[in-house]
Amino acid sequence: MAATRRAARSVVVVLVALLSILTLLSVPAAGATPAPGAAISHPTHYVVTFQQQGLPRGTAWDVTIQGPNHHHRGDYPSRGGSDKLSLRNGTYNFTVSAAGYTASPPNGTFTVSGSNLYENETFGPPTYGASFVEQGLPISTQWSVVLNGTDQSSEATSLSFRVPNGSYSFSVSAVGFVATPENGSLSVDGSNVSVTVEFVQSSYTVTFSEQGLPSETVWSVRLAGETTPSNSSTISFSLPNGTYSFTVGPQAGWVASPENGSLSVNGTPVARSILWSPVPLSQYMVSFSETGLPAGTTWSVTLGGVESLGNTTVLSFLEPNGSLSYEIGAVVGWNPSLLNGSVDVSGAPLDVMIRWTANGTLYPVNFSESGLPSNVLWNVTLNGVPRESMSGSLPFEETNGSYSFVASSAGYTASPASGTILVNGSPVRVLIQWNTTDYSLVFVETGLPAGASWTVTVNGTVRTATAAEFALEVGNGSYAFALQPIPGWTTPTYSGEITVLDGPTTQVFPWTQVVYPVTVRETGLPPKESWSVTLDGISRNGSSGSASFELPNGTYTFSVTLPAGYAANATSGPVRVEGAPALVVLTVLAEGLNGALAHGTLSTSQVLEVVAVAVLVVGAGILWVRDRRNRGPPTP
Repeated sequence: MAATRRAARSVVVVLVALLSILTLLSVPAAGATPAPGAAISHPTHYVVTFQQQGLPRGTAWDVTIQGPNHHHRGDYPSRGGSDKLSLRNGTYNFTVSAAGYTASPPNGTFTVSGSNLYENETFGPPTYGASFVEQGLPISTQWSVVLNGTDQSSEATSLSFRVPNGSYSFSVSAVGFVATPENGSLSVDGSNVSVTVEFVQSSYTVTFSEQGLPSETVWSVRLAGETTPSNSSTISFSLPNGTYSFTVGPQAGWVASPENGSLSVNGTPVARSILWSPVPLSQYMVSFSETGLPAGTTWSVTLGGVESLGNTTVLSFLEPNGSLSYEIGAVVGWNPSLLNGSVDVSGAPLDVMIRWTANGTLYPVNFSESGLPSNVLWNVTLNGVPRESMSGSLPFEETNGSYSFVASSAGYTASPASGTILVNGSPVRVLIQWNTTDYSLVFVETGLPAGASWTVTVNGTVRTATAAEFALEVGNGSYAFALQPIPGWTTPTYSGEITVLDGPTTQVFPWTQVVYPVTVRETGLPPKESWSVTLDGISRNGSSGSASFELPNGTYTFSVTLPAGYAANATSGPVRVEGAPALVVLTVLAEGLNGALAHGTLSTSQVLEVVAVAVLVVGAGILWVRDRRNRGPPTP
């Protein structure tokens, strides 16, 4: 009877031990997936469907989901056009991509809240920068580009578009200017393209048409300071927008209508008609023409008691047949070839030539300045004779006549900088007003992505740009600058001083992208076991327990290949580089216990418990065998 009780106790011990093992194997570790068939309750799941359009059949596309206790990444061919996921309530981040295509939206979030969801994705081809850079426009002049039907306008020096591969027509315009090229086409083939546009100010044709003169008669028009003769019926000029006065040259025996006037050019050609009428036969033109006087000098003629006064080279009268006396009016400092005389009008026009000569008297010509600092050198060249001074005036002496001058001073602009003076029997004074000359101080960046924002502080003024360059108009001097750092990028010079001296100056900032070490380290593999890791499409073989990469800021996906018989706590996942080195640590263990550890169903502590229970079972078995031997064979 005692033997029976001892046998029963041994059996109980064995059964309890086996039951403990089975219980441990059926309970998953924290965060692990329960074994199939296990009676474990789950929260309610809902179907989230990603649907795509735009990809050719068979093109793979990726969906990556991250959310509460969930990470999912899958590659799906576009044949089905959708991907269905089973998710619990919560908010999830997603990223969508397909090699060679642009996803819309490429990423975002969605919230599962008690019902199924649909997320729609549209794929299109990748886009590239198409930029237009202008040259020749004044600062702050607006210009426009129409590319493939899309219109953009700006006062900056460049305009940028984003387009996929293909050929596109464009047109360029700016009011009052002509662009070269004005239109055309560009091709985008896997990289950014740029078009340079040259602008020149627009000119428009101004045409004077005459009627009434005999064929081949030479006539003339003075417009915008230019006199143009012609023996045809039209005279043409080319002028930019503006308002201009004109004068029709006199024609013996004829009267022009109108003889003078003004016209406006405003973006279109202008036409004026000049109607000539013959002088009535009872009167004839008597003209007095002068040479020698400075342009614009007023002189006069009195004919038959009637005075004609003007500052043109010809003074005219209409007179009947007969004899008339004339007298030439005095001009200070000048002597006429004829002082007086008479003319006989006899059925035809007459012309009398008057030649003026200076009387030799010298008159003071004084140039004075305003606006220059003390002891700054300035100079004036008058009639080919240069003189310079650091004081407030420069004196000359000239006889009657017309003289040209030019004024200059390094780093300053004169007003007027040049011109003509008239000495006419009295002293002449000319005031030169000086202003600081401005030059272009240009800041240029290279290397940044198109449209990237960058900031420079110049002498305390902050300037932010998205174009590759911008310019400031400044005078001579030294200017301190400070370049604002851009995360993930570096350039050799962030601050300094730039000197502008009598010309444009350029400061270039060459940017390069910063890369940071990314290390994937494993623990647990024997020293000679081979393994590898792929990160951002680059594969490395692990050596000395780690594999190293260098990458700029961003989020990347890694995948690990281990030798057969080993498993890691993670064989793929995301790595984020944020301005500092990044480290991924993998824990590698040999697969065992029906793969339970490798698949995350047993924790390390549970493994130890299993080993302890196994020892107890083995010990209990040994005790049972010894007990049977000690009792001997059973009694028949």
